[in-house]
Amino acid sequence: FHLFFICVCYSHSVLKKRLGKIGEDIACAYLVKKGYTILDRNYKTIHGEIDIICLHEGSIVAVEVKTRRKNFRGDLNEAISVLQTLRYIHGMLHYMDNTRYRYRWNRIDAICMQINPQTNKVIQFKHFKNIPA
Repeated sequence: FHLFFICVCYSHSVLKKRLGKIGEDIACAYLVKKGYTILDRNYKTIHGEIDIICLHEGSIVAVEVKTRRKNFRGDLNEAISVLQTLRYIHGMLHYMDNTRYRYRWNRIDAICMQINPQTNKVIQFKHFKNIPA
C-alpha cells in the first residue's frame, strides 16, 4: 500500500510539473510575441518561486503562470491568491536587490490557461495585467 501511495503521489507530482512547464513555455512564447524580453524563469527565493521575470516598455514585470487541465473547475482568475501575490512582491524585492534592474520593477501579471493535456492545445487563455496586492 505504501509503495502504491508513493508512486501515485510521485506520478501526480511529475505530471503537474510537466503541465506547469508546458504552460510556462506557452506563456513565454506569448510574452515574446507581445514585445516582452524574458530575463529569468523559475527564479527561486526564500519566499517562493517566480515563474517568469521579464522586461516590458522599460519596466520589470513578474508573471505568475497558472496552467490547468481540461477538467479544471472554477474561474481561472481565482487561481491567484492574495498570499501568492504577497510572495511575488517579496520575491521581486529580492530580485531587485540582487540584479542590475534594481529600481524598475512595477507590476505583477498573471497568465492563466486551460490546456488539453493530451494535445497540449490551449482551450482558454487570459493575461491579467497589474494584479493588485
